[in-house]
Amino acid sequence: MIIRGRFAVGAILASAAVTSPALAAPDASTHVDRFVVGFNVRAEHDSNMSGVSETEARSRGISPDDTVYTPNLTVGVNLPAGRQLLYLDGYAGYVYHDKNTIYDSERLSANGGVRGRVGAMCTYDLSGNYARGLSSFEDIVLGPTIDNILETKGVSLQATCARKTGLGVTGQVSHEVAENNTSLLRPQDYEQTSYMGGVSYSKPRLGTLTLFSQHVRTEYNHRTPVAGQTDGYESNTEGLTYDRRLGARIEGTITVSYTSVDSVGANGPTATSNFDGFTYSATGTYRASSRLRIDGAFAREVTPSNRFGNSYDVGTRYSLKGSYDFGSRISANLGFEQRDVDSKGAQVFAGNLTNSKIKIVSGGVSYRMNRRINLSLDAAHEEREANDVRFDYDNDRIGVTAGVTY
Repeated sequence: MIIRGRFAVGAILASAAVTSPALAAPDASTHVDRFVVGFNVRAEHDSNMSGVSETEARSRGISPDDTVYTPNLTVGVNLPAGRQLLYLDGYAGYVYHDKNTIYDSERLSANGGVRGRVGAMCTYDLSGNYARGLSSFEDIVLGPTIDNILETKGVSLQATCARKTGLGVTGQVSHEVAENNTSLLRPQDYEQTSYMGGVSYSKPRLGTLTLFSQHVRTEYNHRTPVAGQTDGYESNTEGLTYDRRLGARIEGTITVSYTSVDSVGANGPTATSNFDGFTYSATGTYRASSRLRIDGAFAREVTPSNRFGNSYDVGTRYSLKGSYDFGSRISANLGFEQRDVDSKGAQVFAGNLTNSKIKIVSGGVSYRMNRRINLSLDAAHEEREANDVRFDYDNDRIGVTAGVTY
């Protein structure tokens, strides 16, 4: 029930693989007109929705167990215009809580832009994104109940010039802004600018290999001089991305890189909280049969932190999911995910959330009643261990979703 505005370095690293012909912007001949509108209603019950221990939740005036209702509208648009394609994916919904009504809030997101070709070799993608919704409860760390709204907006330009076989070049420039609407988290408002450039080599039977370099600068413009607190950070990343499609059954992308992060305006103990180490990401899909599909992913990345007092998170994520189609109408899935987060920044007070490990086991069944109507049932168990017992929690959730698409 939360959003988090983050410009993940790992996502940019993966984008270096766009030199692959399979990922390049399509020609006008392959454009398909599309206008899709969907309306969904979801009901979900959580045994502990707070993101902290039950004792800590009650001390903040939060009822750990709650039922949440979320009606939402989705829109998808693809409009070809010559060799270009205008696109938009939007989401608008509202979250209603049965008990914790203070957290009732809107959820909005949109991603759109234009992509296309220039000449015979070059493609581009100019896009913008926007998101607004209730931020994570753990951002508040310790303190009173606060319904903080996090708003993020960004713009990105990516361009690639490459042949199906041979050398190519790629580059990307991105900018993102994140703002909190409560005074307590205003110091976590940030601006982030990223520059990436790379050289690639492609061969249809071997795939695409890209050598890239990236620089990211993140600034927290509303911070006041506090001992040990940074004004932001700069990171530099160099690495390799390999993208390969192995027939109709296997496909995947892997990135291996080295990242160094230096704090900006650090003093006191935070001046030594910089990071140097390997970062990576990989995604893969294996279609064992026409019915069974297995998806796996893992990543280690550096992202801005919206937790009070911290500057950035070094996060490691692993996930594995299997999906099985029983026929044209019924499908089921089962998955596991683990997220480890090591936060860097000022130790403003004892009890700050700096390290955590979350494990999630989930599964679900969906039923396609006809071409337009879908029903689904899903459940999950989630647990976290953190550096402070007040942030340890277990949560069991079950949800039902009904949707119609036009």
